[in-house]
Amino acid sequence: MVIAPQTMLGTAALLVAVFVLGFWLRRSGKPYSGPVMMVHKLASLAALILFILAVYRIHKATPLETSALAAAVLTVVFFVAAIISGGLISIDKALPPAVKVLHRVNPFLSLLAIAVTLYLLP
Repeated sequence: MVIAPQTMLGTAALLVAVFVLGFWLRRSGKPYSGPVMMVHKLASLAALILFILAVYRIHKATPLETSALAAAVLTVVFFVAAIISGGLISIDKALPPAVKVLHRVNPFLSLLAIAVTLYLLP
């Protein structure tokens, strides 16, 4: 089964928006702009949901091999870790430096995991 082009384009557009807005927020510094932060968070969540729906639909039509399923699960884990670490960064409390590092690395790990998952999908 082929993933619908609209799903791929939508997910790609959301990921571009997430990265652009994330870099914008980082450069602007705290306090973060409320509307920009909200769009960044919602775009992240929407991209994650589209990814999960696409993988689920493919898995339902053609059961995934273990490697593809593992890559998809790892992608979701990286995505969720990025969302959680981003939420922690947005609060006004002092956090361990590891949280910032995690949030700076996890989006790129998510992209890599998405690429691997798409490569492994039937």
